[in-house]
Amino acid sequence: MAKELKKRNEVAKENTWAIEDLFASDELWYKNLEVLRGYKEKILAFKGKLGSSSKTLLGFYQQVEELLRLLDDLLNYSSRKRDQDTKNSTYQAMDGAMMTAYVEVSEALSFETPEIILISDEKMEEFYQ
Repeated sequence: MAKELKKRNEVAKENTWAIEDLFASDELWYKNLEVLRGYKEKILAFKGKLGSSSKTLLGFYQQVEELLRLLDDLLNYSSRKRDQDTKNSTYQAMDGAMMTAYVEVSEALSFETPEIILISDEKMEEFYQ
């Protein structure tokens, strides 16, 4: 006899993901999604400047690190919420909003590799000093 899958509300709390450790509520998740979108302008402010100084390059990577940590938490939350009940349109929409934000972030960061490649080895060595 095949076992029937339990609904989310029938599963013991200790057997579920602790996504509230990421965000205490959906509302807080949406607020942080807006924070993530704000990073786009912060990142684009570095466009064309990565090779100008070590301070600029460091500042860029510090912003990217913050952005990626937030992105990871947002993505994990929306994905786990969607996975709880794949028929729930609220969490399908949340995950869709996250994917849109992910694409926007990726687009904003698209200048990084071409600019880094243009920094000479000598200049990069100077940056390390």
